[in-house]
Amino acid sequence: MTVGLIFCGHEIGNGVLSLLPNPAEALRLRSQPVLIVRAVEELLRYDGPVEVRRRLATADVELRGKRIRRGELVLLSVAAANRDPERLPRPNALDIGRVESPTWRLGAASMPAWARRSPGSRRRPRC
Repeated sequence: MTVGLIFCGHEIGNGVLSLLPNPAEALRLRSQPVLIVRAVEELLRYDGPVEVRRRLATADVELRGKRIRRGELVLLSVAAANRDPERLPRPNALDIGRVESPTWRLGAASMPAWARRSPGSRRRPRC
């Protein structure tokens, strides 16, 4: 249990802190426990434990007029991606029943190929 809290404890605290100013969503979750899976996904999107991911570009790429060369350090804002209005309707609202939640959660989903972790790179524990 202690190891789990060391590596995975922030998600619980962030989830509670997200529900406190949103009492309607907290009540909704208590009255509809079947929403727990969607609620977990939404809480991780809304205020997840990972704000920024560091990656080395695996290929040369141009992104919004900027050239990124293979091997350069790239900082990816998971928090900004999870609030992108082009990917998600009402991105600043907490909605525990949200179905369309294409989130980056812990920083591992749908990352562009040039920003993915290189084969053989050091892996960290994942929650």
